[in-house]
Amino acid sequence: MGNSPDILNTMKDTFFNVLPFSIILSVILFAAGTILLLFLISKYNNSAYYKRTRLPFFSLFRFSIFGDEDDSESLGYYGEYQIYKKLRYLENCGAEFLFNLYLTKPDGGTSEVDVVMICEKGIFVFESKNYSGWIFGDESKPMWYQTLSVGNGKSQKNSFYNPIAQNRNHIKYLKQYIRDDIPVYSVIVFSQRCTLKKITLNTADTYVRKRNDLPILISDICRSSKGSSLGKDEIANLYNKLSKYMNASSEVKEKHVNSIKHRQAAHKAGYSKEAHNPAAAQVDKFHTQEELQYTADGDDVHNDVQIQRSEQIQNSAPHASTKHICPRCGGMLVMRTAARGAHAGETFYGCSNYPTCNFMTWDEPVPETCPHCGKTLFKRRGQLYCAKEGCGFVKNIEKTNAEK
Repeated sequence: MGNSPDILNTMKDTFFNVLPFSIILSVILFAAGTILLLFLISKYNNSAYYKRTRLPFFSLFRFSIFGDEDDSESLGYYGEYQIYKKLRYLENCGAEFLFNLYLTKPDGGTSEVDVVMICEKGIFVFESKNYSGWIFGDESKPMWYQTLSVGNGKSQKNSFYNPIAQNRNHIKYLKQYIRDDIPVYSVIVFSQRCTLKKITLNTADTYVRKRNDLPILISDICRSSKGSSLGKDEIANLYNKLSKYMNASSEVKEKHVNSIKHRQAAHKAGYSKEAHNPAAAQVDKFHTQEELQYTADGDDVHNDVQIQRSEQIQNSAPHASTKHICPRCGGMLVMRTAARGAHAGETFYGCSNYPTCNFMTWDEPVPETCPHCGKTLFKRRGQLYCAKEGCGFVKNIEKTNAEK
């Protein structure tokens, strides 16, 4: 017991000797971390991505910092930035990058393109996908699949819309602004968190890669492409022409989101794309709410669907013209009867301008018009909705006293 004071004094001396060192070390680590963070923010703020999107550093990197896979907005921005980061060395060769283009569709709606790169070899259109797990896809199929391990030897299978078909539609609208002879390459980019287990492609100039493989892919494409398709001045002209579709106004983005919400409301109300496109229901019935929210053009219809839809109108018997206006082209709607197939004998409404316009719906038009755009409203399962692309108006039908 006599040694107790000596032990206590030794512990005190040790504590007070170590404490300053711990504080100094903490300060050094904090300062180093702050300097590194400021360096990263400065480097990001000097990038073309920030200068053209004006997205703050922390808005972009919420996913990488907090790892929240449910933060689809941050996840989307992060994926786009990572594509740019892998390829920004090409800026030294005159390449120009554009991000989040809201391209105008002929019907007044918009199509959002993730990343576009313009270089001397042509135009590369990138669609970013931030899925994990095993990925299975076939270019000719409307849906692709993700398999996730959920433990105990079990797995979970999720479906998502064919990204090649999605990007094909983006390119279709992009081609409104460029020469027909400019090469356009479609590149679907998946994150490093996934495994591309089985991907089947059958179209030239279409590629599916993980992010880290992008430099090699672009190098191979450029090396195999003979000559230059675009000069420095034309690259600048194309950039200037397309750049006005970046940084869309809040109004444009709101209309874009409303269009997606309209599809979600339609899904919740119990009707599929049969309301506009019976064949597309085969695609949409597999959509998850997350995919509809994440993919701005989630219901862009695959060409095969359009063909099936045209056949439905061809195999029908026309009736008298209605007094209702086609929400797509402004023509008159005609009531028809399906002559064959699963809906044989059923009445639907098609545009009188077919085949120029192939709008059709199984839902009955009503005299009331849309308060947002003035187009015809249609009735389906207790709701009225506007079928004009980009509008998104939906309202519940008020019940009469007798119905109550």
